[in-house]
Amino acid sequence: MSYVPQPLYLFNASWPAPEIQDLLDTSYASWLARSTPDVEQTLYHYTDLQGLRGILGHRTLWLSHAFALNDPAELDYGVRLATREIDRAQERHSEGSPLHTAFGGLRTHVQTAYGVLHHPFVASFCEDGDLLSQWRGYGARGGGYALGFRFSDRTHLGVPGTDHDIPNPYLRKVLYEPDEQQALVVGFLERFAEAVTEALDGSAQTQLHPDELDFAPQLMAPHAANYLFDLSISFKHPAFAEEKEWRLLRVTRDNGTPEHLCFREARGELVPYRPVTLFDVGDAGERSFPLHEVTFGPTLNARATMAAVPLLVLSESTKSYPPEPRAISVPPRVIVRAAAAALR
Repeated sequence: MSYVPQPLYLFNASWPAPEIQDLLDTSYASWLARSTPDVEQTLYHYTDLQGLRGILGHRTLWLSHAFALNDPAELDYGVRLATREIDRAQERHSEGSPLHTAFGGLRTHVQTAYGVLHHPFVASFCEDGDLLSQWRGYGARGGGYALGFRFSDRTHLGVPGTDHDIPNPYLRKVLYEPDEQQALVVGFLERFAEAVTEALDGSAQTQLHPDELDFAPQLMAPHAANYLFDLSISFKHPAFAEEKEWRLLRVTRDNGTPEHLCFREARGELVPYRPVTLFDVGDAGERSFPLHEVTFGPTLNARATMAAVPLLVLSESTKSYPPEPRAISVPPRVIVRAAAAALR
C-alpha cells in the first residue's frame, strides 16, 4: 500500500482545546495528501561513490542538520514567510486582546522551533533521477549516482545501534509556489483566529479556572504552531523549483539523544548529522532495503560502471547488515542505468 504521511507534532498542547485539535485535523488532512507518493513513484537521492558504497553497505542514510543545507537560507525562507503573515494577522487586533496574545504566542513558537528547542535533520530526494543540475551540484560534478527509493506503508526508519524504529517516517514534498505558500499560511491563521474565539466562548469557560482564562489564548498557541512548523520546513524559494525535492525528516529536541549524533566536514564547515537505517518490513517481519534503481552520472565510464554497479549490489545482497536477527537485506536485482544527460 501507499506511504501514508503522518502529522509532525513537536509541541504538546499547554491546554488541549478541542477547537484547536479540530483545526489541526482538518488542516493536516489536506496538507499531507500532497506528500503521498504514488505507489510506483521512485524518489532519487544524489550522492558520490563514497556515499553509494556507504548507503548500500550500511543500509543507512545521513540526515544532515537543516542549517547545513547547501543554501543556508533554505530553512529561513519558510519561517520568514510564516512570521510575516503572523505579524500582519496580529496587527489587526488591539494590543492586549485575546487574539493579539494568541498570535504573539504563535510567532514565538514558530521562531524558536528551529535550532533552539528542536533540530531538524534532512535527507533530500528528487523526483527526477537524471537531472543535470543535480549531477553538477551533488554528484561529484557529474560523476555521481542517483539512488532510487520507493516509500510505502511498510517503510521504517531505524536508529543504528538501537531498537528504535520509526514507522511511516516524515516525508514531505517541497512546495515552491509563493502564492500557494502564502494562501496556506493565511488560510490557517484565519481559521486559527476563529478556533481561538470559539474556544474562549465555549470549552475554555467550562474547562479552565476563571484565573486561567486570561492565559488561554497563549496556551493554545504551541499546539497550533506544529502545523506552521510543518509548512515552513516544506517551503522553498521558487528559484529551486526544477529540483522537485522531497524531504525525509527526523526532528529531535535540543538535548535529544546526543550519543547518536555524528559530525562531518563539508566545505570547511562542521556539519552535524544523524545516520538512519531505511527498510521495509515484510509480512514475516523480514527487513529489506527499499532501493529500486541506481542511475550513474554522465561523466563516468558507462561501460565499466554498468558492469561494476550491479556487481556491487549483488555483493551487498549476500551480506548481512546489521547482524541478525535485525538484518536489512539488499535486493539482488536493482535496476542500473546510465544518465541520459550530458555535461556541457
